[in-house]
Amino acid sequence: MGALWAGLFAGSFGARTLAGGLKSRLPARCGIPSRGKVAGIGRKRLGRERKGAFYLEFLKKAVADIMARKIETHFVLGPAGRLESLLEEPEHAEPRYAALVCHPHPLYGGTMHNKVVYRIARGLRKTGAVVLRFNFRGVNLSEGEHAHGIGEVDDARAALDFLRSRYPHLPWMLAGFSFGSQVALRLGCSLQPAPRLVLAAGFPTMREDHRYLAHCGGPKVFIQSTHDEHGPRAELEAVYPGFADPKELYWVEAKDHFFSGALDRFEACVTASCLRVSS
Repeated sequence: MGALWAGLFAGSFGARTLAGGLKSRLPARCGIPSRGKVAGIGRKRLGRERKGAFYLEFLKKAVADIMARKIETHFVLGPAGRLESLLEEPEHAEPRYAALVCHPHPLYGGTMHNKVVYRIARGLRKTGAVVLRFNFRGVNLSEGEHAHGIGEVDDARAALDFLRSRYPHLPWMLAGFSFGSQVALRLGCSLQPAPRLVLAAGFPTMREDHRYLAHCGGPKVFIQSTHDEHGPRAELEAVYPGFADPKELYWVEAKDHFFSGALDRFEACVTASCLRVSS
């Protein structure tokens, strides 16, 4: 149950919030007033009552959102052991397609609860996707050890097989952020038939071999920060023309690789680009 709540709230204020108690640690930026001094005992009591009512309403809405859609935790059987995963259906409609989302580099803190991965998943759900996020081997509760990208492609293949077995009649796509975008592209380019789309966010260009993308004919969407230190604009614009069609490239004005200061714009771009491709 802890993993479930962590996944639900990671994009808003982090999994650590719930560990310390929801009421005591929600920041003011979430719309909940911070504690402060109020003159007069009556005013203090009134303030406490208003805050209590606000917290109760907040929790009611959160529970209503949880109950409105299917959210499941799973352990998918992977090639190196079980893979921890989180399955989420759209909030207000039946799934129109299925999407697998891959997280950034495991050796640098990447998990399925990464804020960019969370935003990708939520942006896809807004377009009608049922989304499966998972942890690569050796991350959190997933078994095994890091396998330098090769084994992680096999992990993604196993997670995709699970997702497609759950929704066999739905079209499907792949997505990923940073290291996860490379995994999603390598897997998508190896499959026949090709996925309806591979969405690559924060695609790393430095010290990477991109030659396989010259022969990858499935639909591809790249979403990149204008100040990505691992995929600089000049480098991506230099190699992008060599990628096989169909393809699209979107730039989001952001501070860094993690779309800092622009996560709302990034999520909107995920939603808009997927709707554009599927229309």
